[in-house]
Order: sequence, then structure tokens, then C-alpha cells
Amino acid sequence: YMQILIGFSAQTKCSQTQDLIDAKMERRRKGVYGPPMGHERVPGGGGWYDRKDASHPFRSITDVLYFSAMGLPGGGRTFITPRIMGMFYLVGFPLLDTENMAHIFTTILDWKFKADAYPPDIAGLTKKIVQATLDIYKGAAAELLPTPMKVHYTFNLR
Repeated sequence: YMQILIGFSAQTKCSQTQDLIDAKMERRRKGVYGPPMGHERVPGGGGWYDRKDASHPFRSITDVLYFSAMGLPGGGRTFITPRIMGMFYLVGFPLLDTENMAHIFTTILDWKFKADAYPPDIAGLTKKIVQATLDIYKGAAAELLPTPMKVHYTFNLR
């Protein structure tokens, strides 16, 4: 697969995105473009109008699949337009409550302690370790909110 990694911000313009993608495409036939031959391709579709040609012909883009990830708007992150959203299949993951996170991480840690044959006095600390980790996570997420100047203040439990 051929990757084109693009970082978006509030200042990113549609024309910049189009130019970045166009620069990686090859002409297949008149008005049809795609990734270089020889790369594995995933069926996709769509296209846009060529801004550099005075007659603005439509450029079909084939064999391309767009992937993207984003957080909820706020703290420097903005909404995406319906025009861009139409190019993606949307998958959402709800935030888990503390009880569900504790259950998931306790199960994982119990398995790890058992698989690696930890002594019972260490393996018995699973719930305390998970609870302490969740307390630190919730505290950091509540106090260190992301801002446009500190976008790195986005936490997850990886």
C-alpha cells in the first residue's frame, strides 16, 4: 500500500489537501488518476475538479481508500465538514465508564500475572494496580485539558 500521511489543523485548506494527494497520483488515462502501478490498491472512488486547468475538468481518483482518525471537537480540535465526512465510513467508539475499564484491565492483568507465573502476593494486587492507574488517568484527563497551545494533553489508556 502507498501511504500519504497528512496532519490537519484549523489552518489546513482544502486546496492543500488536494495538492498533497495529487502529487502522489499517476495518470492512468485521460482524466483518471491513481497510485503508482505496482502498489497494492484498495478499491475506492470519487475525485475532484482540477483547479490548475482553466476548464476545470473532473479528475477521477481510483484505487484509493481514505483512512482518518480524530478526537471530539474541542480543545483546539474542530468539526469536519460534511463534504470531507462523505469520503469516509464513520466508526465511533463510546467512552467507557470506570467499571467497564476496571473490568477490562483487571482481566488483562490477571491473565498476564497467571501466564508469567507471578507469585500470589503480587498477583493479588491486580485490583489495586488497576484502580490506581485509572485514578491517575482520570486526574490527568480532568486537570490537563488540551488547548490549541498544548494539544499533546490528550490522554488514553494505551
